[in-house]
Amino acid sequence: MFFGKKDLKKNPKTNEKLSEKIDNCIEELKDKIVDETFLDGIERCQSKDEKMDFITKYLSDITYEFNFFIKHFPVAMFVIDPKRKLLAMNEEFEHLTGFKKEEIKTLSIPQAPKVLWPKNPSECKVCKLVGKFDKEMKSGIDVAEIVNKNGEVIPVYVYVEPIIKEGKVIKTYVSLRNLQAERKKE
Repeated sequence: MFFGKKDLKKNPKTNEKLSEKIDNCIEELKDKIVDETFLDGIERCQSKDEKMDFITKYLSDITYEFNFFIKHFPVAMFVIDPKRKLLAMNEEFEHLTGFKKEEIKTLSIPQAPKVLWPKNPSECKVCKLVGKFDKEMKSGIDVAEIVNKNGEVIPVYVYVEPIIKEGKVIKTYVSLRNLQAERKKE
């Protein structure tokens, strides 16, 4: 249950528990946050209310920044869960594959192989790389091919970043850079 500031003033015991939770949360975050603005900002907060307001604003800002980054990243990027459901993708991914987000949502899971190798999803080369790096629980870089919606084979540079929490891959971020122009020069 969420308590407003008035509720906290009425119940000092709840205020004490919440205050302790805030302090514990901040201590945990200090070891994990790489953004120095968070650490600097939280140190300037004088009261628990200021800390809560700062944390709330920081989370809102970082969410906006992350989503902006994904949306505007200049190469195809997508996020999948362990069952290969596409959780997020940018416009460049749609452009590269020829599939629109609305179309992808209608596909049965696993979606990624159906988008990256539509003629024969079990042959999805990018998916095999993702599986390899997920199994190893490490980042990876390689070259592969995809087949777009029109059946065109496109060579891509693949970067895979599994997100690991408590010893399990919970999501995987993948970026694909189209290598067609570079291959034509060769």
